Amino acid sequence: GGALLSDEKVEAIHAIGMGTENKILLRFKRDFWPSTPDHSYINCTDPRFRLLNLDLLGKKGVIVAHTSPPWARWLTKGGKHVDGEG
Repeated sequence: GGALLSDEKVEAIHAIGMGTENKILLRFKRDFWPSTPDHSYINCTDPRFRLLNLDLLGKKGVIVAHTSPPWARWLTKGGKHVDGEG
C-alpha cells in the first residue's frame, strides 16, 4: 500500500469540489466562423456555454460547446427548453 495523505491534504481535496462538465460536439458542413489561431475560442453571448474551435486542431467544421453546473446537470437530465428552464 501507499502512504496515506495527511488530514490537511484530504481536507484540501474535499474543498475543491466537483461537478458535471458536458461537451457537445457541433459539426457543420462548412465553417461560418474565423479559423485563425487567435480564434481558438469563440465568444458566446450565452454564459452557459464556452465554445472551442476544433478546426484549428484538424477537425474541420467542428465546434465543441462546454457547459458546467448547474447547466450541465440540467442537460444531463434531459432538459427540455433551450432557455434552461426544464
